[in-house]
Amino acid sequence: MPDGDRFDLETQMTRATRPIDSYRIFLAAPMSASSKQEYKQNFHDISYLQQELRDMRRVDTVYFAGEEKPNKTDFTPSPSDAFQDDVMTLADANIFIFIYPQKVLTSALIELGMALGMKKRTFIFVRNPEDLPYLLIGARDGARRVDFMPTISISTYKSAEELARKCKDRLYDIPSELAD
Repeated sequence: MPDGDRFDLETQMTRATRPIDSYRIFLAAPMSASSKQEYKQNFHDISYLQQELRDMRRVDTVYFAGEEKPNKTDFTPSPSDAFQDDVMTLADANIFIFIYPQKVLTSALIELGMALGMKKRTFIFVRNPEDLPYLLIGARDGARRVDFMPTISISTYKSAEELARKCKDRLYDIPSELAD
């Protein structure tokens, strides 16, 4: 979107309800809020997941703000630039994947809220479900009773390999969801 153009939520919500013929994935995970050790492990897990997703036939793009930032000190954009980049990229995505390896205050929670507000098909992967914010714990069942909420899937994982396998399984399930 060129500078000066405005984000149109109504258009994005209409786009979010159309059938999906290819995946444009926005991947969010806590990074800059993590310790150095957690950052390295999270970066490894997310990099592995990105490669696995990119190898899938129907995947067009996989965006992750931390891509090519193997060190915590590599995050340098201004908060306003980062916000604008995230909003514009998220607006174009049709799949939102949130990886939450541990309970931490993170901008990725803001991205999750924006994705839900834009009605993006959302997959949440967490190591410990108790770490999720209170309302997210009930979101999977509660969202089914609210017409304007997007599809939400919440799964646990223990390793990068399990994360990638479960994520790909959820993406493969999308055509059957569209038949409903």
